[in-house]
Amino acid sequence: MNRPFLTPDVRVPVDRLAAFCTRALKAVGADDPSADACTRSLMHGSLLGVDSHGVRLLPHYARALQGGRLNGAPRVRFERTAAATGLVHGDDAQGA
Repeated sequence: MNRPFLTPDVRVPVDRLAAFCTRALKAVGADDPSADACTRSLMHGSLLGVDSHGVRLLPHYARALQGGRLNGAPRVRFERTAAATGLVHGDDAQGA
């Protein structure tokens, strides 16, 4: 039976998939630290089998970077607010 909505499993070595993710993110405006953090986060999710937070999100993040919703070169800073608390100002960076 032909099932066009099903696709066969595609297997790619982890290092090649990570390199692809990093290149794709850089191509749409992410700086090195942002591309690296996002790639590590996506790979972590996929490698743990949590695909809802894995590499399947790469197109989403690429569109958000391309469209300017995410800052590809953020200046993240920490502001201490008390002895044991603080705020991280993410400058519209990708969450990872």
